[in-house]
Amino acid sequence: MEHAESLEGFCKKLPKIELHAHLNGSIRMSTIQELWDRKADRSGDLPFLEAQKTKDFQSAFSMFSVIYQLVQGLDVIDRITREVIEDFAKENVIYVELRTTLKAYDDKTKLDYLDVVLKAMRETAALHNIEVNLLVSINRAESLENAMEAVELAVQRKDQGVVGIDLCGNPVCGKFSELRPALEKARREGFKLTLHAAEIVNYGETQEILDFSPERLGHAVFMTDDLKSQLFSKKIPVEICITSNIKSQSCDGPLGHHFGEFYRKSHPIILCTDDMGVFCTSVSQEFSIVGDTFQLGREELYDLSLSSIDCSFASEASKETFRRRMRESRTSLGLENK
Repeated sequence: MEHAESLEGFCKKLPKIELHAHLNGSIRMSTIQELWDRKADRSGDLPFLEAQKTKDFQSAFSMFSVIYQLVQGLDVIDRITREVIEDFAKENVIYVELRTTLKAYDDKTKLDYLDVVLKAMRETAALHNIEVNLLVSINRAESLENAMEAVELAVQRKDQGVVGIDLCGNPVCGKFSELRPALEKARREGFKLTLHAAEIVNYGETQEILDFSPERLGHAVFMTDDLKSQLFSKKIPVEICITSNIKSQSCDGPLGHHFGEFYRKSHPIILCTDDMGVFCTSVSQEFSIVGDTFQLGREELYDLSLSSIDCSFASEASKETFRRRMRESRTSLGLENK
């Protein structure tokens, strides 16, 4: 028990990088509860709190329908953006790439939404010694027209913190091939791309995504040996979300997670939360899980965090700042200086 507590303490002090964090899914449960209680016709506990403990893949997405019903209005978006960044900073995360699908509320446009998120990011990051950038998400359930609009709005704010485009959403909806023109446009505009892939068994689409060669992949759970071989050959970094995969029953517990295979292959991987509010986790907890499960020492955990920097969409100057902060942390972490 002493060792586990010591490992948890180390993982919390370790400077970390978060590259797969959905804004709405990272919302505090206390904030969700407050929003729920504000509704005139609702009281008591949230109906999905019990479901957080044991649920399948599709029920995880049903939780988002509740969140989207409650998170209405730019004042709420402003609040949760600030809270999410504060929560990451408390975990000693030094760089975050938040991602969100742009939404319109009443007389407020999607560009208004984007501007509120970017302003909250800038102001909160400045208060907490953390750098934050944004990935504009394309929901695969939406039309190509909406996807094109998302890219166009991202272009308008490219110099204000938008660094990439994400393809996300329920993988049983829509097709990568139908939205590919928007992603190609994003690439022409100079954006880096991260695509959710292989969250379910869909080997044909996973092959299409690998052929497209995005800068990163999210999850990459269900892959044949041939697909994995191509992934390893291309060295496309993978955003690993262990707790998310376990709670959505995409794998059989930590030992059955593909992190182990990818790590042994020295494939570029980044430990991420996915939705730290929905899945009740933190980046520190994700590091603690792999340390315990795969018997990684503190130097190995440090190196895992350090290597994540190379996979980010941050500027080269920012990456060097993150590396310096990592080096400066070694003494306080109890690691020998290299």
